[in-house]
Amino acid sequence: MEVVEDSDPLVDTSNQHSVSVVIHPLVLLNASEHWMRLKLIYDSVNAAAYGGLLGKHNGRDVEIHNTFEMVVDEMAIDMDYLIDRAEKVKQLYKGLDIVGWYTNGRSLTEENKSFHFQFSERFEGPYILILDPLDKTCERLPFRLYESGIDSHCQVYFKQVTFKVGNDPIESIGIDLLARVADVAKVTADMGTNDTTDAPGVSTTASHKNLSKPKELSETAETLQENHQAVQMLSNRLNVLRDYVDAVMRGELPFNHARLREIRALLVRLPQVVSSNGPFGDNTNNSVYDLEDQTVLLRQASDVCLTSLLAGLTKTMQSLYGWLHREKTVSIFHDSASKFGVHTTQRVKCFRNASKVVTDTLEEETINS
Repeated sequence: MEVVEDSDPLVDTSNQHSVSVVIHPLVLLNASEHWMRLKLIYDSVNAAAYGGLLGKHNGRDVEIHNTFEMVVDEMAIDMDYLIDRAEKVKQLYKGLDIVGWYTNGRSLTEENKSFHFQFSERFEGPYILILDPLDKTCERLPFRLYESGIDSHCQVYFKQVTFKVGNDPIESIGIDLLARVADVAKVTADMGTNDTTDAPGVSTTASHKNLSKPKELSETAETLQENHQAVQMLSNRLNVLRDYVDAVMRGELPFNHARLREIRALLVRLPQVVSSNGPFGDNTNNSVYDLEDQTVLLRQASDVCLTSLLAGLTKTMQSLYGWLHREKTVSIFHDSASKFGVHTTQRVKCFRNASKVVTDTLEEETINS
């Protein structure tokens, strides 16, 4: 993968295999999702995402497993938050340590280098993973990995490092599922585009011929597609039979009793469908609606009615509780006022005290019940 900043003396573009880096797919997915989320929040493709890289060091072999998000304010790291987050991450992911950080952009900028120097004050030898989400011409993953070092002239340099994408069996299942879902979404989008761009006279079925079977589909999508094709074929054949019977009834075709008997036998085998009148309508056919179907419908109707009745009773009990609460409060107020013969202002004060006492009492009774 070529580097954009060839003219920068601080960036070494030599492809030296001095280190072996393996990045798991979860890291790439998390970084992409982080940038996409910020892009939607701020409605800008220039949104900057910053996060840490979690992995393992084994000499010159580095394996990056996971990521976490960081808080950055005007290119300044919240170091207290980062240190606290690092300690929690180490407790959560046993055996993993912070090996670098990630961001997005076209290339390694001066701001990124300044950010890297701040990050290096706390963590030794961190790597930089840069996502370029706007690069639509590359044939590889839009990620670049850099490592920093100090040359013989005591000058800091950044060298691009090649990496491999490795995954364990559990990650393979998730990646395979995402790939299949992406294929289905792409095929669906292509079919929707062709629906609006087909030329007059071109069959829609023919235009979708090459799109109906993508390279990889999930089992659910394959099953639904097969069911759809089977139902569509059955519907077409039934339409042909209906047209034939209509033509026979109009006298356009001669009667063929053997063929009509076959059509009748086929219709008897079809699933029985409830008509628009329903099992309780005036035109109910007892030969179609057996006792089992009626029992199921009655049970469902009873469940719906019972749910509505319980909701009404609950609302009524709530109203009754509020009415009793007000009646009890007013009764206590009048009893207190008549007993002590207080004036209006004092009655109001007494009423408030009584209301508070009654409210506390009713709340205790409700909790106990």
